[in-house]
Amino acid sequence: MRFFPLILLYILGTMLTAQASVSIDSLMLEDKPISVYVETESGVAIVSTAASYIGIDADKNEAIWSIERGAFMGLGQRASGDANDADVAEDYLDLNGLPFVMIRKQLLDARNGNMLVGAEDAIKNLRSYEYLRDRNLLLLETAHKGSIRLMGLDAETGERKFNVQLRESKTLDGSANQSTQSIRFDDAGNLLYDDGRSLSLIDVKNDKLLWNTEVKVAKLYFQDNNQHVLVAEKPTGLLSIAGMGKVVHLLNYQTGELLWNDGKGLKLGGNLRVFEPYDGGFILGHTDGANIYDWKADPEPRWKKDFDEKGVRRIEIKGKVLNITYKGKMMPVDALTGQARQKKPEKVGGYFMGMSMDEESEAAKPVATMELGGKTLSMLNAYKLTWGEKEIYYGRVAIDPVNNRVITARPITEGSDLKKKNYKYIITVHSADGTSSKLEKMIYGGVRELRVDAKGNFVVASNFAAYHYAATAGQPTEIGSVALRPIINSAEKTAAKLGKLLGDSGDDEERVPANLSSDYGAERQVRAGVLPLAELGKATIPYVPIKGMFFPEKKKGEKRQDPYLMISIYDMLSSEEVYHRKGERNINFVTDYVNQRIYYLLDEKLITLSFE
Repeated sequence: MRFFPLILLYILGTMLTAQASVSIDSLMLEDKPISVYVETESGVAIVSTAASYIGIDADKNEAIWSIERGAFMGLGQRASGDANDADVAEDYLDLNGLPFVMIRKQLLDARNGNMLVGAEDAIKNLRSYEYLRDRNLLLLETAHKGSIRLMGLDAETGERKFNVQLRESKTLDGSANQSTQSIRFDDAGNLLYDDGRSLSLIDVKNDKLLWNTEVKVAKLYFQDNNQHVLVAEKPTGLLSIAGMGKVVHLLNYQTGELLWNDGKGLKLGGNLRVFEPYDGGFILGHTDGANIYDWKADPEPRWKKDFDEKGVRRIEIKGKVLNITYKGKMMPVDALTGQARQKKPEKVGGYFMGMSMDEESEAAKPVATMELGGKTLSMLNAYKLTWGEKEIYYGRVAIDPVNNRVITARPITEGSDLKKKNYKYIITVHSADGTSSKLEKMIYGGVRELRVDAKGNFVVASNFAAYHYAATAGQPTEIGSVALRPIINSAEKTAAKLGKLLGDSGDDEERVPANLSSDYGAERQVRAGVLPLAELGKATIPYVPIKGMFFPEKKKGEKRQDPYLMISIYDMLSSEEVYHRKGERNINFVTDYVNQRIYYLLDEKLITLSFE
């Protein structure tokens, strides 16, 4: 690690507009910069050059750390108009929700440059990472020469907690993404971990692998005493979109041994869709039928023949009767014999936006599992999840890790006007203690998105309006709403106006900067919890930077000037240019909405505009 000599230039603060003042700092770099990023959790600006990455403390306007890049890595990085777009380098990764960055397969604390995982760890690939907020733990799944390993670090300090080899591997498969595999801590504090090709049990306290079993996990179902685990395999075939495949295994939790058919498992008639505990055993419903099995080494079903109907998607237990739903029909089935209880099935309700409005749908989707509020949350399919022992059905769902809550929105038939596309929604806030609170909301066009901001407040949005609710205990309180169409229309007009400055290429998409296409980036402040949604359009930084080729206007009798690269900042409300600088080579930029700064590169300098 080394530091570059810097020349500090300070320019006195100036007024850009009447709404805000800005101070401008300029930092000269020894090497030519390529891109500038903002590490979201620490607020540290990070500049990439062909030779290195440099961490910048914007408050002091000085470099606080530097790390060299590998040979030719900087040469292959493309420079573009926005460091959040095509300009992102292959050797740089900002870990979401953490003040850590991965550079050259080494993990640094962006706040101080401390090396948390260094070259001595010999990482060949970062396969995935997972931030377990409620345990303050970062999991790094890494590929090494001949092995796959799992490392656990303290998410606040970066202190290493464990580092175990999961399995041997001859390939370096995988890429740097947040994991969606099955992750679970048992009562003893051991970690059950799925790496995509095998399942492992890890004693994290003693840094020890207890067992590793080769199996491709889609979903795990646990016996009440955790003696056994039913493992649903992933579907086979490149074109499969099902969440689970046809093969299931019974696994001994203490040893990791696969018990059924010498480890080959049991092949069902169709892809698994439904698992329900029943009478000391469990019901398995698949796309072509259903049957009941026991937690035993012998996979013999209780019924001689499967319930044989295609499209099974829900099984409701009513004592000794199972109500099995398939293809818009429901048939009551005797739980002892598997025989139908009536000659003809009953018809069930209709659908809206891909889900049933009269009963819970079982549409298949890839499975995800996480820990939230000390309980396991599992996404079973597109419209159903389990959180501990609680089953939750939804049309849209958002996870609130700040307050350990799950927020759902479901359309209901009663009160909805389907012809006018005005739908009644039940919005429910589920808490970790098992309690919940609900509200009803009429939403034209249906809910397009449900999300939580950084403070735990949540937003319900359609294509026409959005509603912001406070993260308070008990009944959710609306703190603001906004009509989206006027904002989008205004943005499009402003974008077209500003796009002319970039040169008329004949292609609107090339002329109009992407960050002017809808809401000028103020939406990022809403997501960060800085700006209430009701204040959209009144952002604390009401400016938008753009970079492009500027064509000076030719006056009569004057020679036409050559075009040049430039950075311009416009007031997003008035569309007036309030700041302009020319550059020769590189003018990439990034906006830090949380700390109210705009960074951009002007030739060999990093320019920081801090708004007050």
